[in-house]
Amino acid sequence: MELATAPIRWSMDVTYSGYSYSQISGSSDAISTMSVRCSALTDYNVYMQFNGCQGGPLNNQNFPEGNDITLTCNSADMVWNYVVTLNGITYTRRIISVTCQRRCLPTDLPLESGETTTDREIEVTYLMYQTTQIPGTLDTTATMNLQCTADTGFFASMSINEGVEVAENVPPAQTVTISASCSSVDMVWQYTLVSMGVSTTVPLTRVWCQG
Repeated sequence: MELATAPIRWSMDVTYSGYSYSQISGSSDAISTMSVRCSALTDYNVYMQFNGCQGGPLNNQNFPEGNDITLTCNSADMVWNYVVTLNGITYTRRIISVTCQRRCLPTDLPLESGETTTDREIEVTYLMYQTTQIPGTLDTTATMNLQCTADTGFFASMSINEGVEVAENVPPAQTVTISASCSSVDMVWQYTLVSMGVSTTVPLTRVWCQG
């Protein structure tokens, strides 16, 4: 079987290697295999997707800089398949297309605590992280919430960069939460500050909390 006849499409950033095939004993059909890889550019991470937006391989959850999978195809039906075994159960996914998106990671943004000598340390955590593909591109917009919670009886105070307090510190509360967004076009996490009805977008270099 020639690879060119296989019903599978590739976007840029996706490469294949190690293509081979072996004849099925007693028939004129063959089993083909190949490795498929998404390779990230410098300072990028990739998210491999199957068949448009139908999920991807297990390794996506590890935020990889590169993602490798193996596909197999039986010439009897000319269908490429991704096969994975999880908890002793084997799953097979028919693959029509493979695309790779670039994305910002939560871990790209330093999350810190207040100075132990003067402040009550509060850990900053992220939650509700998700990415959305920018139409017509392989780039994505990522969003997440950043949150810190003080001990009972104390108020939390969140600051960004070199000490700018976020608007969400008012009124004082035990838990402070802000939203951040990042486009993989420039890989910069940003916070939108609203003051007196005016919105200002601030690039984030770090986020820290104290109480």
